[in-house]
Amino acid sequence: VKLSGSPGGKATFDIGAYVEGVPMHEDASGTYRAEYTIPPNVNFGQVAVYGHLEVNGKAAPRVEAPALIAVSTTPPTITDFAPPAGQTVNNVTPSIFATFNSPTNIGINPSTVSINVNGLDVTASAYRTAGFITYSPTVPLGDGTVNVRVSVADAAGNRAERAWSFTIRSH
Repeated sequence: VKLSGSPGGKATFDIGAYVEGVPMHEDASGTYRAEYTIPPNVNFGQVAVYGHLEVNGKAAPRVEAPALIAVSTTPPTITDFAPPAGQTVNNVTPSIFATFNSPTNIGINPSTVSINVNGLDVTASAYRTAGFITYSPTVPLGDGTVNVRVSVADAAGNRAERAWSFTIRSH
């Protein structure tokens, strides 16, 4: 965070009501800076960053950064998938899907969503959005165990992966 103001003061910044009073140091005449590392499993969406400066015992008006920030250090969750783990199905071309979400309004980047079936990346043949991915095989998978792995990342770069297997028994 960078704040410009009168030199020789005491500066702090806040991230909404989540983080308050982070001290800043003056590295050039009237330029105050600080860094803050967001700890794991902290999430907040679209909050303002405020700067505070006090010089010679007098507080300047609070300033607000021109852009809101959203932070997520919690990975997305893959909330539902099918066919369920351990289930036996009789369809050799079952619809395979997973749904997911992000803990804040950071959002899922659909281009990061992938699906792997029996060791093959079938993402190019799947339909994916910011909330789900679905794959319907065009070639029969055949009887036996089907292993599925879905991977997803949010716009902050947090990744999640879910792997499961089900069985096809067509006879």
